[in-house]
Amino acid sequence: MTESFVCAFRGRRDSYQVPLALAEASLLDQFITDAYTTPWVGAMMRCAPAAIQAKAAFRNEPGIPAGRVSCLWGTTLLEHVRHNIGCARALTFMKLDRRFSKLAARRAARHRSHLLLYSPYAWEAFVAKYSHTPRRVLFQYHPHPEMERRIQSDDHVQYPDVGESFSGERTGMLPEKLVCRERDSWQHADLILCASSFTRRSLLEVGAEKQKCRIVPYGIDVPVAADGQPPDAFHAIFVGSGGQRKGLHHLLYAWQRAVLPADSKLTLVCRVIDREIERIAEEVSGALCVEHFICHAVAG
Repeated sequence: MTESFVCAFRGRRDSYQVPLALAEASLLDQFITDAYTTPWVGAMMRCAPAAIQAKAAFRNEPGIPAGRVSCLWGTTLLEHVRHNIGCARALTFMKLDRRFSKLAARRAARHRSHLLLYSPYAWEAFVAKYSHTPRRVLFQYHPHPEMERRIQSDDHVQYPDVGESFSGERTGMLPEKLVCRERDSWQHADLILCASSFTRRSLLEVGAEKQKCRIVPYGIDVPVAADGQPPDAFHAIFVGSGGQRKGLHHLLYAWQRAVLPADSKLTLVCRVIDREIERIAEEVSGALCVEHFICHAVAG
């Protein structure tokens, strides 16, 4: 059996660092994703507007050999069609995530490879039957859904109007056969990589074995210390979805209560923002003077 892994996920998750690390260690059998700028796509983009070229470049990692990447373009198209006709996004993702996992299973079976899969894309590949015994490594990058549900439910009691993003996506409103995919994948893993100690604790609470759960925190590039005096104003930036799960309403209320220098600025960069949280943002903005608050809605 080859000492290589199949990795699969949609989008530009974690800036492709997991498949990149596998490639750098000569352990990547195949990276399965959706829209990705392979060489032929890059060639087509040369005549495209600069903005499209930049977006295409964003969906590429030069350190991952192009021959090791498999793209599910049909899944990308179907996803956008479903979004445009008004299908629930959570249901769409749950349905289509199975395609990544099934392709990972086929690839692992054909090449006798191991599996290193993110939690939404692991179920089908982990429970499949193989002629070899692949190692099943799970990357649990979000806390277990049971802990998330409990925290969000408690938060909803205190802030009943901020749960728009998940109002139609609660576990009880989605098919159980889809919900269990991400909820129970850990039960079939030989090793679980957790993005934080909090995530690890959420898995231990539902019964995962301690020795199987390893913490691999996200790394950052430490900035070089700037010369000169620190600025008088306090500038903060929030980058993420503007929903209850990200806790943006807590940041806004804290900003409103904080005693900050007059020129302080809070910038929100959100792909989507819930209407109630947007209302809170506008309220905070009005209270602090509008120039102290900026919100950008950006494309994914």
